[in-house]
Order: sequence, then C-alpha cells, then structure tokens
Amino acid sequence: MYTVTQRIKSIKQPYGGYIKPKDMVRTQYNDGNTLNENESITPQNIGVIVDYLTRLEVTGDPFEAFDIPLLGANYNHGGNKTTVDKLLKKAMSKDPAERVIAACGFIPFDTAYRLGFDPIYAKTPKPDKTTIQNIIVMVNRGTAYLKEKGIVKAGFYMTGGYTDTISCGDGDYLTNDAVVDFKVSHKHPTTNYTLQVLVYYLLGLRSIFKEFKSMKRLALFNPRKNLEYSIDIKDIPQETITAVCSDVINCEKIVTANYL
Repeated sequence: MYTVTQRIKSIKQPYGGYIKPKDMVRTQYNDGNTLNENESITPQNIGVIVDYLTRLEVTGDPFEAFDIPLLGANYNHGGNKTTVDKLLKKAMSKDPAERVIAACGFIPFDTAYRLGFDPIYAKTPKPDKTTIQNIIVMVNRGTAYLKEKGIVKAGFYMTGGYTDTISCGDGDYLTNDAVVDFKVSHKHPTTNYTLQVLVYYLLGLRSIFKEFKSMKRLALFNPRKNLEYSIDIKDIPQETITAVCSDVINCEKIVTANYL
C-alpha cells in the first residue's frame, strides 16, 4: 500500500501526463515583494514550513496547524511534551521570525511521522535571515490567496476514500470552489503535481466529506512565484477520470462528480 505521493511516483503516466501542466490556467498575483535568490535550507523543508505557518495564520489554532508533527511527537500521549509546548508557545509569537524558527523545530517530528522513525535522527533546519524573510513573504502570500478564495478546510484527509492501493495521504486546502495544493518550487508544475491534486479530489469524492462534491476546480498555488495554476474539473475528460480511478487509485467503483 502507498501514500498518495508514493503511488504517484511509482507509476508511469501517459505522454504529457493525465493532466498536462500546459492546460492549467495561470493567474499571477503581485504583492510588490521580491524574494532573495539564496536560501539556507532545502526547498522541501521550506514547503512544509510555509504550509504549516499559512495554516496557522488562517486558522489561528496551532494544534490544527501542526497536527502532523504533533502526531510524530506522540504529543497527545505525553511524548516530547516539554519540547513541543515550547515550540507551540513560540509559534504563537507576534514576531514572524520567531514563528518561522518554531516551525523549523517541528520538522523532525513531521519527518518522524511521515517516514516512521525516531525524531532524534532528523535534523532541525537552521534558516538564515534571508531565508526567514523569504518564508515570511511566502506565508503572507499564501494567507492572502486563501483569504481571497475562502477557506473550507485547512489540511484534510480523505477518510473513507482510501483504497487497497492508496491507504493514506493528506491534502493542503479546500477553498469555496477548489482543491488546492501548495508548491514552493522554483519551476512550473510537473505532471506529478497535477496528478496529485486530481487524486486528492477523486479520493475526496469517495470519502465521508461532502465538501468535495461542490468543488469545481483543481488548483496549485506557488507562493514563491505568487502564481496560481488551475483547471476546471468539467474540462477534465471523463476517460481521464476513469483511467486515474482504475490505474492509479484502484477504485472498485469509478467516482464521478455530479456534473461531469
């Protein structure tokens, strides 16, 4: 059994991908800020930190925002309580730089949960001043984007929708009309990115959450570029939906949106 991302990496997509990135509509936003070119921590860690701090901004709830690392810390059962309590307090600081440092402290617990090992074997990222400033700008961009679109869910699971092939996975956001995944890559979307958000949507349709049935778009938002890539679900061919359900998700029953 796979997570969503593991499953996507394990398959070979048709030429151009199930959803071609070039078919995504681009919407550019402008906040007047320019990011520094050099960063002292990996793009993967920056993506996690931006996601968690954006969730914190839009929900105001650190337990909701950092739910994955809290699981990795075994916090609800008393694990790493002193360390995590300090991080949670720092995460609610009025100083955005302090919030970034706190989010970095959660990375080992996030890694432990996702990869299944003791957090003492994972390193805490050490961002320099320019990296911290970049993260702050990206969090502000993500927050502004989500507030404009309207938040339905900040962080979601597809409970009831998983299959014998894909047994777990969590998505980023549901807005008023879209399933949204955040990516902080320096490059434009890949076919893995577009398939990932489609799989979230299809698993969501199978899940216990009715909100997925009202989604009209799939979107990727890149706070590094301040750029949204989106496609209307009605413009995705039914044969693509059928193929992904059958060949990627391994559904017993093909799922379809009400208006497809």
